[in-house]
Amino acid sequence: MNQRTHPPTMSVSPEQVSRVRSALSRRSAQTALLALSDLVTIAIAPFVAAPVAITFKRWAEIPPYTIPASTLSAVYLAAIVGSVVMALWFRSKGHYRVTVPQSQEMRDVLAACMAAFLITGFAFFALKDDVSRLLVGSSWATALVLLLLGRNIVRKSGLAAGGDLRLCTLVSSPSSGTRFRDWLQRNKEIGLQADRVIDFRSARAVIETGTDHALLELLLGEGEQRREFLICPSAADHGIGLKLARRLTRIGAPYAFLPELRSLPAENVDIQSFAPDDVVAFVTRVNLQRPAAMAAKRLVDIALSLGGLVFLAPVLVPIAILVKLDGGPLFFGHLRVGRAGNQFRCWKFRTMDVDADRRLAELLATDPEAEAEWRRDQKLTHDPRVTPVGRFLREVSLDELPQLFNVLLGDMSLVGPRPVVLDELERYRDEAVTYLKVRPGLTGLWQVNGRNSTTYEERVRLDEYYVRNWTLWRDFVILVKTVPEVFGKGGM
Repeated sequence: MNQRTHPPTMSVSPEQVSRVRSALSRRSAQTALLALSDLVTIAIAPFVAAPVAITFKRWAEIPPYTIPASTLSAVYLAAIVGSVVMALWFRSKGHYRVTVPQSQEMRDVLAACMAAFLITGFAFFALKDDVSRLLVGSSWATALVLLLLGRNIVRKSGLAAGGDLRLCTLVSSPSSGTRFRDWLQRNKEIGLQADRVIDFRSARAVIETGTDHALLELLLGEGEQRREFLICPSAADHGIGLKLARRLTRIGAPYAFLPELRSLPAENVDIQSFAPDDVVAFVTRVNLQRPAAMAAKRLVDIALSLGGLVFLAPVLVPIAILVKLDGGPLFFGHLRVGRAGNQFRCWKFRTMDVDADRRLAELLATDPEAEAEWRRDQKLTHDPRVTPVGRFLREVSLDELPQLFNVLLGDMSLVGPRPVVLDELERYRDEAVTYLKVRPGLTGLWQVNGRNSTTYEERVRLDEYYVRNWTLWRDFVILVKTVPEVFGKGGM
């Protein structure tokens, strides 16, 4: 007689199930609000855009000065259909499943609105409907603004966030636990707070042989808070991290898996899954190695630097007069290392005294603290060589405007790694090869990620990350972020 075998059961308590499921329901509530916000903002865009379009037509004296009800109805119907299609597309891009990085969200929303504008415009033209192109264009431009604004409000509202950040347990290797915890603290928009950190070494026995009840007891901890889980293994702990992921999948607990992939071009990667073989491929590309991409970046540099010099001429002339008041030279050109190791003079408005080199040598010879700071960072927090005019120019980074000439001449790019002197390349070590592949930038990731508050090692890492993950869209995002950084507290 064959003995009947029963399948294993999960020994999970009702309280544990409740805490896990409530975390899922909380995320679902935020997802529903985000989708509802998208649908509403797109639908109302024509009504918000119509008064703006009428006002513009009157100002520009473009008759007729009214918008017929039939036209408004046609555009409104297109917006309704477009809102549903765009919401489905956003869902396919993961916007309603996970917290999408801000740069990716902006790119996807912009692409969706541009596509909607082109499709609706072509449809009205093909149907030979006499619909105002101004209203169509302004409606989708308004939808773009309202979409981003609505999403920002939803994420920051207490209703969407549940009044505070969602709690999570961080299961990590000793070397990565602090890094991921700090990452969550810096990126509040992710919506998670790691109030509980568990080391893989201490949890290995429970993960490998413990019951589901014991595993959740370890991960959830005491109390009744609902929480999610982050699995962040190093290369050495990858196997135990996968085992934990499989067990949480079986239990039905929400988790995110963050493997150690710091050397891959994370933003230029396509993920391919080959079912049913459990094979996942990360197909990478380095865009700055493609001639077409380099040509596109160079064309943008020429167009924007030339336009910037023309637009900023009324600012450049008064600055030049103020700098020349002490009788010294107008510009200061320091030798920097560019693409392929070619050295060039990086131009700035002079912000220091004429005898700055002599004063620096005297200061470093008599002040050990200043000498140590200079050796560590290649700059001084309180530099006595800076003139009053130069101090103001540095605070708002106007001293760097002459570098637009460097960009126009091809020595630099608008966005790129930080320009360094030849001696500094030694501190880049293996990443010096990466640095020399591209032109240094007028601004870059180092400018919009802490700037003066970052360590030198962090600046090297940001430069390497930029080259590895470059896209034209990333350049656009950095340029936009540079404006508040320069005129806010992030200035030099």
